[in-house]
Amino acid sequence: MNALLEIVQKSDDRKYFQIFLKKNVLWVVAELISGLTGISATTCTVMLCLAAAVSWIQASEIKVKKLPTSFLSKDKCRFLSNFSQKTAEVELPGEFLIPSSPHYHIRISRFMLRVEIVQKNNNAARRLHIRRTNDALED
Repeated sequence: MNALLEIVQKSDDRKYFQIFLKKNVLWVVAELISGLTGISATTCTVMLCLAAAVSWIQASEIKVKKLPTSFLSKDKCRFLSNFSQKTAEVELPGEFLIPSSPHYHIRISRFMLRVEIVQKNNNAARRLHIRRTNDALED
């Protein structure tokens, strides 16, 4: 600690001291903890880094929870909000696996306005709701 105080007194350049302080604060804190507890300074450094990582993860999870969970498609994509069977005929996939009957022939009627943002397994995806020609909703 005396060496640190000497650098503060001798150093005219505050930027150099700030860089030195940022690099060595972790080691100084680890030395203090190891002196009090008897654990090695390297182990204390690893423990402090892990604690910092955990707090960073918790802070980022809080920020993610504050993000919006849905939005309107007319704000982001005009084509989806203006889509109808008159503009384009799009058939839903998998219709050829069902017996060929007019009852099972399904097309997209329109896209619903609300788009949900689903977060699962550290990934974010957008969920579109589709109105089919038989008036059923599809996710």
